[in-house]
Amino acid sequence: MRLVGLKLKNFRAYQDEQLLRIDGLTALVGRNDVGKSTVFEALGVFFEHESCKLEATDRCVHNPSDTDIELTCLFSSLPEEIVLDESVKTTLAGEFLLNAEGLLEIKKRYRGEKPKAEIFAVAQHPKDAILADLLQKKNADLKKIASPLGVSVDRRSNVELRAAIRATVPAPQLASVEVPLNKEGAKEIWTALAPHLPLFALFRADRPSTDEDGEVQDPMRVAIRQAIREVSPELQTIQQQVEQRALEVAARTLDKLSDISESLSSTLSPRFRTDQKWDSLFKLSLTGDHEIPINKRGSGVRRLVLLAFFQAEVERRRAAGGHSSVIYAIEEPETSQHPTNQVAVVEALKSLTQDVAVQVLVTTHVPALAGLLPIEGVHHITQTYDMRRAIESGEGILKVIADDLGVLPDYQDTRVKIFRSSAKVGVEETGRIAG
Repeated sequence: MRLVGLKLKNFRAYQDEQLLRIDGLTALVGRNDVGKSTVFEALGVFFEHESCKLEATDRCVHNPSDTDIELTCLFSSLPEEIVLDESVKTTLAGEFLLNAEGLLEIKKRYRGEKPKAEIFAVAQHPKDAILADLLQKKNADLKKIASPLGVSVDRRSNVELRAAIRATVPAPQLASVEVPLNKEGAKEIWTALAPHLPLFALFRADRPSTDEDGEVQDPMRVAIRQAIREVSPELQTIQQQVEQRALEVAARTLDKLSDISESLSSTLSPRFRTDQKWDSLFKLSLTGDHEIPINKRGSGVRRLVLLAFFQAEVERRRAAGGHSSVIYAIEEPETSQHPTNQVAVVEALKSLTQDVAVQVLVTTHVPALAGLLPIEGVHHITQTYDMRRAIESGEGILKVIADDLGVLPDYQDTRVKIFRSSAKVGVEETGRIAG
């Protein structure tokens, strides 16, 4: 699936609902503390990134304390078929789970002092009484509805029962409805959708420089997560084999225990738990001369390693093809880089997004960097007079950004130009050369 939009409401600086349209390469430009990183944090919370934990204090301070936080993602490039019940295939459109634009719109609502997500599909859904909540009905309930209607289908299949019941209403009345996806009776829907979501990778500008959480460590962690995704069928087989053998040992143990104390044995039963995540079992790091970790080097070097990671991903994805989608969210990619490397970073990001399964989001304070990006993906974030946030984009946005940040958006129009020749490197300033 491909992320095409994000809605934020009552999350940190975003008091009212704001919609951000997302392209293959999207840039968020604005002053410090205006809410650029907040967008990345919102996506991290939505995609359950390990470093993004939602707290009650993340509610906007300008709203009442009991106002819910809402994070909504809109997706295109949806799976043609999906299994919601047992092994029977269906479609998102056939189950009325798409919005008016034909997109999958997933809303996560957080409430309470320990916010936990309630998940909904905001969809054009039937509001007729008989059709309104079919997705929340279990098989027995669907049979009760189908019987008086004279429905003749395989009654073991919830998909066929729902389709047959809907067929009795030729022209259902549709309305924008929040269809629950993780409540009792509908959990299978979210379980089926979640594996299709993009992999979200976040690269912060202010990551601490430690061996276990260095700036370079994160792309290596992403590499592990991607590798695990690609071999997940084999890992699932291994997990099932381990579970089977462990349960056999437990059964034999209980059998022998019954010879000693049948009353005790009868109160025990084996339960296999799989809380361990595969990616926590593997470590991958880069070391330099004398086994010095790369994250102990200068921040510019660490960022170049990140650039190399992106370039390697371009080649790997083009060679392999068919992999699940991924979103790279990168704060200030120009940080600590020479201007030549800044341009190289942008070109690498552009190249990466030529793969339709890859999206890149960046934040920056530099209008010139924004000027190198596709204009349709550049968004300007500002704070309005009443402390609210506004997101602007479209034709003329570079001039708006330049006026706000006080820097011209085009390298070619600046009075100070950097150039390179075979003889020297210097700075040209209004008709004179400074070496």
